[in-house]
Amino acid sequence: MSIVFVSPGGVMGGGGMGTVTRLVTQQLKKTTPEANVVVLDPRGDGSVVLFPLYLMRAFLVLIVHHITRGVDVLHLNVSERMSFVRKGLFLIYGRLFSIPVVLHHHGAEFIPEYEKRSALYRWLVAKVIHNADCNIVLGKTWFDYLHDVVGVPSHKIEIMYNAVANPQNSSADIHNRYPIQLLILANLSPRKGVGVLLDSMKSLRNRGHDVFLTLAGGGEIERYRQQATDMGLADHCHFTGWISPDDVEVLLHKADIFVLPSFHEGLPMSILEALSHSVPVVATPVGSIGEVLTSGKNCLLVPAGDTQALESALEQLIISPDRRHALSEAGRDLFLTTFELQSYVDRLLGLYGGLLPVKIRKAA
Repeated sequence: MSIVFVSPGGVMGGGGMGTVTRLVTQQLKKTTPEANVVVLDPRGDGSVVLFPLYLMRAFLVLIVHHITRGVDVLHLNVSERMSFVRKGLFLIYGRLFSIPVVLHHHGAEFIPEYEKRSALYRWLVAKVIHNADCNIVLGKTWFDYLHDVVGVPSHKIEIMYNAVANPQNSSADIHNRYPIQLLILANLSPRKGVGVLLDSMKSLRNRGHDVFLTLAGGGEIERYRQQATDMGLADHCHFTGWISPDDVEVLLHKADIFVLPSFHEGLPMSILEALSHSVPVVATPVGSIGEVLTSGKNCLLVPAGDTQALESALEQLIISPDRRHALSEAGRDLFLTTFELQSYVDRLLGLYGGLLPVKIRKAA
């Protein structure tokens, strides 16, 4: 089977989409060596000037690969806005040559973007979605929206929760050391609730809790570094910038609590990574988070934007190692049953296999 992934940033892309692409393609190459896997980057580093060159190069590589090796499945990772235009071009190529196309939706803000855009934009996006052979979505919210609003038949929509690799060292490291290590892994922005987290951090410090916050990821680093300084938190926060997967493993192993107080999400890879490493999670029930996690059982969920609720949830875990341990064990069990990477890849291969007759039938 020859599979071509089209994903912004390719295997080196940041954020959840890049992580999914990297993990899935690595696992395919490791466990399914007979599969020929190629990853194309249609956007590059996001530069407006270089974008056409990356797009053209990706198309040329696709054409050459199609001629020399064949393409059985086109797997297109899409988010919002112009992402649908880029992936729409690849979808047209798939349609022209009867190649089954999987459109994998990662956009946390797809629904509000679709709602507020022009009729022309909605028509274009709907056209792309309808013409895919399968739309993978991250949860029931997007399944219902594509079906009820965009009008996509249910048999062309598949819910597949994200997945991550099972780490070699996943045992919980629950203890009474201080300061308590809080960790957020994210592209730092208002959407991720970073300002709310810093407000809660200040309140916790003022209440006498010895906590330290590591903010790992790119985004508006200087904005939040200055905000932390203005709040008197400079000595209690560390901004790492973008870090490697190996460095992520190190931070998760050291963390006492993982926190992600987002306003909009799909299904964050960082939460799944925390669960896989037995790190207790505090988050908001946005996107598919509240669909797959249960507050009080395998995590703590608080309303988005509610600083006091976030502070209270964090305080529960700060003062109780037993509570952290219980959530870490339950979170690890949830990871093993729902978010383990090989099970995800097996299901993905089954989905591809179900689409191959579409290619054969159209070619005939």
